Amino acid sequence: MAAGVEFWGAEPMCTGIYIGALSAMAQMAGAVGGMFIAKVVGYVLQSRGSYMVPFLIAGSAYFIALAAIQILAPKLEPAKITETRL
Repeated sequence: MAAGVEFWGAEPMCTGIYIGALSAMAQMAGAVGGMFIAKVVGYVLQSRGSYMVPFLIAGSAYFIALAAIQILAPKLEPAKITETRL
């Protein structure tokens, strides 16, 4: 639903039905990914008999995502936060 919140705006095409459809597509992608990874882990467990490979894959997911972000958006900079006192 976070993607839907980011999409919501002053545009007339951004009505609730589109936000609902976007949310449903994201949930469906998550469900399909969960089914896929369950099959992969099942095959790995049958062939290797150990959870080591799935844990290595899950443990490296953060670094793979970080590398993908760096490749897709190499010019990202840290946000400049100014300190304001009330």
